[in-house]
Amino acid sequence: MSSFTASQNFKQNQMLARFYEVEALIYLLRTHIESQYNDSDLTLIHGFRLLSDGALMDLYQAITLNTDQSHQGGNDE
Repeated sequence: MSSFTASQNFKQNQMLARFYEVEALIYLLRTHIESQYNDSDLTLIHGFRLLSDGALMDLYQAITLNTDQSHQGGNDE
């Protein structure tokens, strides 16, 4: 059981690491879009902000839900 918990913790850490990499790339892209378009196309800037924030929240929730279910499944064994 200890091995199961350790592998689940490792998996969670790996998934969160990938999430933070994706988050960093999205913020880099957001900064680029904001600097390129400035005030010329606020609709694009705000639309990308909403889209990226929503995508990051959904991805984070999916990761935490997956790990919560894995931990609950591990406790049942």
